[in-house]
Amino acid sequence: LMATPSENDFAIEFFRRYAQYGEVVRFIYRVDIFAPLAKSVKDNTVKNETKKRKANKRIMVLSSFRMLLIKRGPLKGKKVTKNIHLYDLHEIKSPDQNSAVFLFRGLHANKSIEMKSGQMPTIIQTIRMLYKTITTGYSSLAKMKLEIDPSSLLPVQKESYPDKTANGFVFLYKAQSAYFTTKVSVELLNYVEDQISFDEGWERCGQNPAALTIDNNPLRYHPKTIELDRIPGIIRKKQLSFPLPPVAAALRHNTYFQALRLCNVQKLKDMILLVANIIRHNQTLSRLDLVNLGASRFFLSLGDMLRDNTNHCIQYISLAGSKIDNTGMLAISIALEKFRHVLKGLNLSNCGISGKRIEILMNAFRRNYAMSIGIEELNLSLNKFDTTSSKVIENWLFEAKEFSHLQKLKLASCNINMTAVTRAFRSLKYLQVLNISGNKLDQGSVELLCVAIDESHTMNHLNVSSCSLKAPLIQKIAGAVCQNRSLSNVHLEISYNQCSTKSAGHVAEAFKKGNNLHTLKFRGYKWKPEGLILLLKTLAKKRSLDTLILDGSCRKTPTGNNELARALFLTLKNTPSLRALSLCNGFDRIIPEFAEKMCKNQTLLELAVEGNRLKDSGAYKLAEMLRMNSTLMLLKCDNNEIGLNGWKSLRLSFEMNKTLVHFPYPWNDLQRALSNSSVSTQEHLKRVLSRLQHDVFTNSNRKERKYAFIEEQTIYIPPSSVEPLPSIPQHLEFLQKEAQQQFEEKQLYWMVNDTSDQMTEATTDAVDDDDYGSWVDPFADDFDIEAFMAAKPTTPVPRPGAPII
Repeated sequence: LMATPSENDFAIEFFRRYAQYGEVVRFIYRVDIFAPLAKSVKDNTVKNETKKRKANKRIMVLSSFRMLLIKRGPLKGKKVTKNIHLYDLHEIKSPDQNSAVFLFRGLHANKSIEMKSGQMPTIIQTIRMLYKTITTGYSSLAKMKLEIDPSSLLPVQKESYPDKTANGFVFLYKAQSAYFTTKVSVELLNYVEDQISFDEGWERCGQNPAALTIDNNPLRYHPKTIELDRIPGIIRKKQLSFPLPPVAAALRHNTYFQALRLCNVQKLKDMILLVANIIRHNQTLSRLDLVNLGASRFFLSLGDMLRDNTNHCIQYISLAGSKIDNTGMLAISIALEKFRHVLKGLNLSNCGISGKRIEILMNAFRRNYAMSIGIEELNLSLNKFDTTSSKVIENWLFEAKEFSHLQKLKLASCNINMTAVTRAFRSLKYLQVLNISGNKLDQGSVELLCVAIDESHTMNHLNVSSCSLKAPLIQKIAGAVCQNRSLSNVHLEISYNQCSTKSAGHVAEAFKKGNNLHTLKFRGYKWKPEGLILLLKTLAKKRSLDTLILDGSCRKTPTGNNELARALFLTLKNTPSLRALSLCNGFDRIIPEFAEKMCKNQTLLELAVEGNRLKDSGAYKLAEMLRMNSTLMLLKCDNNEIGLNGWKSLRLSFEMNKTLVHFPYPWNDLQRALSNSSVSTQEHLKRVLSRLQHDVFTNSNRKERKYAFIEEQTIYIPPSSVEPLPSIPQHLEFLQKEAQQQFEEKQLYWMVNDTSDQMTEATTDAVDDDDYGSWVDPFADDFDIEAFMAAKPTTPVPRPGAPII
């Protein structure tokens, strides 16, 4: 209202450069600006304080994110003299109703503006309203200060985003991009819009993952999960790339996204610092997945920030595949000790944890027993344990005993002393999933494991593959599982152990009793057909058997193949509950005969025959089966050296088959054909496979099935609230104090990495590429990352425009 048309046009034209941020002219005022008083160089006192100063006429323009001061030049020209983002506004002082002093920070640190206007209360009210909008959720330490008489302040409306998309995330992202003067990523905005639409569909389908699909694929993660690695442009110096600091700054106080994922990023070592800054402030995220990241030394910052944010809601942490050194593990352990609520899940598989680091982690569990006994899922697989590590894990499990809520424990391929650990399993009364594959089990550890199985009422998933087990020990474990009447729907994996065809009778004997077996994975034994026939006879008529996987368990022999094919068919006939069968690798001479018999089967829903070198003749047998079969829903037959004619036969079978709805694309056979055939044959094959996929897509099957041969991601449902720490018994309080004393004694010793760890870390850092070196950080001169890493951790004082660390 106070601007002339020419002034209004000038302001509008100027703000066109900020169109990508959504900035437009919001308010225009006329003000008087006074130059700051000169100060003495000697004593920094003000000179000529009583001297009258000249007022400079200016036009103040306020947009959603910034403040402009426009000067009228000669010949009616106009010039912008100040262009300040509101994030840089540090303090407002108003000694009277008509004047105010604005103090700044950041890019305009140690600068101030003194102005007068008859509308000063309204100007301050407007700035407070705009500032409040872009700092919603920020702590009082981060916001600007007001040195104004409260009675003179005009009321400000309730906090509200002009753009409420994702609870204001899009609006704050544009505000931060405007502050960092970086390009707004359209790909990121499209991703957020897609997640919102998926969230709406999720609510409509009653939060049923199977009912909501993306491009005809089941939903992988909860719609309120932000997967940074899926957004195009996360890698710097590439097409479509965009800077990540504005994204991280917008996520610091966002209340929409409840889970954060960043996976398989090896060269963005600063990403850990960005995520750490998010964790330092965010109070909504309940799950954090930082998987396979190549930035080992930056986990120190992550642990420190997680420790400092006492109001975070994180209940599940996965750092799988990300190497963590001793100092990083110490920082994470201190953060775990400071948890004020229950931690539901922790995944540290393949994190290079060994020796000292296991001691550090277990000591943190013991220093906060209220947190650690609430852990429901713990994964420490693919790490390297020693005798001491095995002992401290045993101590923690044994001390927690029946108070532990552990439901899933995975210790695969970690060289753990099983004799020391298995004795503690019997006290875990809620344990459902146990994976100890890849560790050597001897007679004593098997006996202890069987005792735990016999006493368990919940352990229905057991994996003892590659444990160097011989037939009598396999018989003991399988017998203990199958004969426990308290267990139901048991999933048992006993693959790749030391058992020959001669010992088939011992293994088969274990499955004669009991009807609780749901899934049996029996891979890699290379038995002769007669050994498998003996096993199949004992599995026949199992009322609960749903999935049987025999990959690589058949030795190629000239005899017994027809008998094995008949035994497989009779097993399906006598076991109508069996819905999934896998015969991959080694069943070359069995599949053709078995496929002929499968034409009459009306119960099997999934069949996998990959890696059997069936070629075109075998593909013809599968095609004949598909013509007659009306129940099969999934068929996997890649890597069988099938050529163009074989795929044509399979394609023609869909003229009759209308029930097969899953046929994974045969990438291996296609690659082999592309390297050994002419261009015309290649094009013809592509058309045939494309048409085959179209036929599968247009088929329909009314039967509902949770597929055994399609890896389905368990969707994490964010909890509606955090679970407070439970009270712990008196003996755990005593042990907790003991662990705290141990930490004080060993902290300096634990901080020193092993020699091999230091060499590995140096090699990793040498190949890291600082992908943020190409963009201008306005605080680069003020922020020394090496000094930050070396400094003693302190609680930072944040501000909206602070450098992202």
